[in-house]
Amino acid sequence: MNKNFVCTGGHTVGTAHCDKFKNRLYNFRNSGKPDSRMNPAFLQELRKTCPLNSQVNNETFLDHTPTSHFVIDNAYYKQILANKGVLEVDANMANSPLTNGIVRKLANTPGYFLDKFGPAMVKMGRIRVLTGKQGEIRKSCRSVNH
Repeated sequence: MNKNFVCTGGHTVGTAHCDKFKNRLYNFRNSGKPDSRMNPAFLQELRKTCPLNSQVNNETFLDHTPTSHFVIDNAYYKQILANKGVLEVDANMANSPLTNGIVRKLANTPGYFLDKFGPAMVKMGRIRVLTGKQGEIRKSCRSVNH
């Protein structure tokens, strides 16, 4: 089991600002259209939060299960299987033949996510943080600052 897939389960209690996913709502990959993998009702819900020409950078929960916003559970994986992933990485994990089986197991096997999530987070916590003199520091996961 790739620990990265388990760690993304942290999205079950996370949020994202519109600027991190707005392209999926209106102009996915410069197509002038939304990401076709998105559930249409979910797309409309996100568009209300992130209007096209809004100057405000609103945020939304990454797990849209109303009873689960602040609960560490596997609801995030159930959401992305229903094409209700906010981030592109969510859709990619749910739809890729390489990862779909793992996502399904995390979504559908009671207790499996919780059994894997805690140890994966502990392991990730052991990673040493680099300083500027030791190596690369990422202040944004989308870019590299030297």
